[in-house]
Amino acid sequence: MSKNDIEQRIISILNKILHYHSNIQLEDDLQALGMDSMNFIHLIVLLEEEFDYEFPDETIVIENFSTIKSIMAILNE
Repeated sequence: MSKNDIEQRIISILNKILHYHSNIQLEDDLQALGMDSMNFIHLIVLLEEEFDYEFPDETIVIENFSTIKSIMAILNE
């Protein structure tokens, strides 16, 4: 799967969660776009399902998921 495919899948998930209808960029601050603790939990669940991945417990803090770029970095570890 290419970086662009991963990015687009993450954007699709974020658009569903945040009800955001503009293009979310790699460096956009997701908390500024409306990411709160409930959305964050929803994001984790959907990302794990979408990518068949289980985030290590120590990575599941909202600061590690502040941008699409940071999410991609965790998924690539």
